[in-house]
Amino acid sequence: MFSNDSSICKNLLSDAIFLLEKDNKIEAEACLRSALLVSTVDLNSDESKNLILCHQILLKLLLVQGRYQELDDILHRLMSLQSGFDDFFCYIVRAFAELSLKSVLKIVCKNIFFRDYNVTEVDALLLIDSLLVVGLQEEAIVLIDKLIITSEFDSYKILIKKGNIYNALHKPKLARASFEQAVAINPKCVVGLFNLATCLEEFGLLANAEVLYYSAFELDPTNVNLISRLLYLRKQTTEELDLVSAAIKLLESNNLTEAEQETLNFALGKAHDDIDYFNEAFKYYREANDVSRYRFSFYESKNIELYSEKIIDSINDIYSKGGVFSCEYSFIFICGMFRSGTTLLEQLIAYREDVYTAGELTFVEELIHDIFPEFPKGEVDEQNVTRFREEYVKHISKISNGKRIITNKMPDNFWYVDILVRAFPNAKFIFTDREKYDVCLSVYFNQLSSKLTYSYNLEATAHFYDVYKKMSTFWQAHLPSNTLNFNYDSFISDSESVAKELHKFLGFSWSSKCLDFHKLRNNVQTASLWQVRQPLFKGSSGRYNNYIKHLSCIMN
Repeated sequence: MFSNDSSICKNLLSDAIFLLEKDNKIEAEACLRSALLVSTVDLNSDESKNLILCHQILLKLLLVQGRYQELDDILHRLMSLQSGFDDFFCYIVRAFAELSLKSVLKIVCKNIFFRDYNVTEVDALLLIDSLLVVGLQEEAIVLIDKLIITSEFDSYKILIKKGNIYNALHKPKLARASFEQAVAINPKCVVGLFNLATCLEEFGLLANAEVLYYSAFELDPTNVNLISRLLYLRKQTTEELDLVSAAIKLLESNNLTEAEQETLNFALGKAHDDIDYFNEAFKYYREANDVSRYRFSFYESKNIELYSEKIIDSINDIYSKGGVFSCEYSFIFICGMFRSGTTLLEQLIAYREDVYTAGELTFVEELIHDIFPEFPKGEVDEQNVTRFREEYVKHISKISNGKRIITNKMPDNFWYVDILVRAFPNAKFIFTDREKYDVCLSVYFNQLSSKLTYSYNLEATAHFYDVYKKMSTFWQAHLPSNTLNFNYDSFISDSESVAKELHKFLGFSWSSKCLDFHKLRNNVQTASLWQVRQPLFKGSSGRYNNYIKHLSCIMN
């Protein structure tokens, strides 16, 4: 250990800077590491600054050289010397997030937890966002709770962030509580009111949600998201068109972004469909989809066909042999086209206390692309299947609230039945089936994810529907004991018979409670969230007849 000579650190720092200017990184690093051996006892303020700067330069040097394993110790030392964030910390936090360096971001958090760090609101939001970028949601929650207790800045913004994280973690009740706290602190925060209203809407508390949406709308009457939610929340009538008029006026103002134009056109399409102005409704829907094209990559029909053929060609009779292993969960995978009845189907069993309805989990696709990067090509070896099984069960255990029967209604899971049935031989797969033109129209009428590259185009949607039907038919023929076809239109015409068949397939005793799905107050976060809060509407089957003059492109 060097003695505390006031010139040592300054000289070593100067030498290191000179050597770096000469691009002599090796000797510069040696100088910086020598400076780190200086005793920190009784350092004056200038020497403290020099020592901090030595740590910062060395940390940056290691980052640039990709020597990430060596960052931990230097970061610990640096944070023990500083009492708060500065521009350098903002820089490295962003760098850690971009490089997905989870371990060093955890070190930053731990030091904030155990030291009285001075963190501004801007710094806090940066660090929280960085944790979220690398998937450290739970660490972000812990950090938020620490900041709320120890910091003086407006906590309602942090609470809104906390609510959004809980939503991402599939913990809607905790999300609701966070939004309620934020609104209690600042009842005029439009974002807080909007997020809480959306949360209540997802729980089926439509009247409560409407009150909050209107409160926010009064504060911000040109907010496109607010007026759109209000148009969706209830059926519009010809006697009460104030909201529709306000939306049209806002759309004609020419002050909207493409995203706002898209959102408002979809909402106006829905409003005009409510009042049976079908030609006008289709005009708005067409405009919405035309505007939305900036979000989508090109739909490659040939690639989709080849993808499905590769999956089918890779299948053998492995499933007849099955697999024996212990799993504490029973999995139900609901597959289909978007807007084909998957949410309704999940609601039919949501009344059961032993079922956790997980909604549209993206985890299957993410995990398969991680473990089987060449899917559907390449060998599916048992070691990777085991890894997939363990990772999926681990993820489910975090969100299922102790329940043992788990649904996953991500429609596109039909691509991954091969992996899923290998991992869980006793899993149940339900394939939804609905009139083709109704599905295509419903997809076209909804603002869906840009991942669904077919959704803004009727012809592309019709093509994808045909590919899905081919895959659905294949899986049901190949795995007859694991699969069931759920026909949406049959359910509309004879609900009880179809629901009984569903219960029998799943091994559930029959209960007529399932037909009261619209009375449930569980959390629903899909585009069907308001439909499943209403009694069964027979007009949804054959709805395409109202728009048949606009469907020649897929009917001929």
